[in-house]
Amino acid sequence: MSPEIDKSRLWQLAVMHILVILSTPPQNAEKKLVHRQQIHESE
Repeated sequence: MSPEIDKSRLWQLAVMHILVILSTPPQNAEKKLVHRQQIHESE
């Protein structure tokens, strides 16, 4: 195995992880922010 193949595989994994992270959490983050605002307002 050459290091170049290793690097390209690592890049593919990194890109996949970034895409997954970017595609899923925003909704949860927004919900948390809204929830926090509601808690502050109720106090």
